[in-house]
Amino acid sequence: MNHRKPLIAAASVAALLGLSACSPPVLEVEESGSHLQSGPDQSGSQSGAQSGESSVALTDEQTERIVAEVQAAVDLSDKEKSAEPLAERLVNPALDMRAGQLTRAEKTSTELAPLIIGNAVHSATVGNSFPRVLVVASEASGDDPAEVFFLTQKDAKSDYMLENWARLIGGTPVKGLSVRDGSTVVDGSTTGLKVTPSDAVATYVNFLNNPDNEEYQLFEDNSFEPRYREERSALSDAVKVAGTVSTQAREWDAPVIGVLLETGNALVSSSFKYTETYTKTVEGSTFELSGTPAAFMDDPKVDSTVTVDYQVNIFFLIPPEDSDDPIAVVGAERVIQGVKKG
Repeated sequence: MNHRKPLIAAASVAALLGLSACSPPVLEVEESGSHLQSGPDQSGSQSGAQSGESSVALTDEQTERIVAEVQAAVDLSDKEKSAEPLAERLVNPALDMRAGQLTRAEKTSTELAPLIIGNAVHSATVGNSFPRVLVVASEASGDDPAEVFFLTQKDAKSDYMLENWARLIGGTPVKGLSVRDGSTVVDGSTTGLKVTPSDAVATYVNFLNNPDNEEYQLFEDNSFEPRYREERSALSDAVKVAGTVSTQAREWDAPVIGVLLETGNALVSSSFKYTETYTKTVEGSTFELSGTPAAFMDDPKVDSTVTVDYQVNIFFLIPPEDSDDPIAVVGAERVIQGVKKG
């Protein structure tokens, strides 16, 4: 009997990792040195200078110090090749994302891509309520797209923690990154938007699992979903002589948090996960994984089933409820989180 041996190409498995290089950014970071804030520039504690009953935006100096402290934790983690230092200044989903990147670099014996928290632009929520969000963004440079980072402070005595970040991808251009003056934090249940942020995440995950779902008409996504769909198709073609592959996206307990921009849109971040399940169905065939998933395995052969888990951190731009504009997928980061034989 002729044993046919399909291999899953590393390029197919890694397709989503190149998302942001393929499209112009949705949120265009303005010129270097532009500091867009939601209040006057005054001195104050880490939680912001106080003015009467409300707290104004962080000063340039405060923002620079916060970013430097978070960057130091990331740099120490890189130096020690350990996720342990990250817990000092990162929380989920950023914590699991960076820890996953560390593990991937170790498993594949590749260089860890640096995580540089730029603050060419920064803006913050204000008021006495918590949590608070500090948004910082880097500039695009050459083939490297701009990146947006969400740092959150849960109470006045807590440090700002890096909660999420993403490279910007294609969609409807929006100039600037200024949080609306006096804006408080947008959470999963915030109303006044086209849909609540939690519903946006749930609907998007539902669409990934059911591409014919009419609810997806709410979204404009020129990068993530098309490449996700292309990857699924390529994987199915690659394994069909020996088995099958299915993909299932799901929500997890990642926070849904955002800010209301001066444009009236809400910039919202969250995270979801998905699992690729490889099943050998052709008796006598040889079925092996390759690329990054294989690096997580002692033996890359699929004898029965193998599951590969991924985490995707995602940013949406959600318009006001009376807007005709679609919800835009504006940024995404993906990392492999584990491989298990069934």
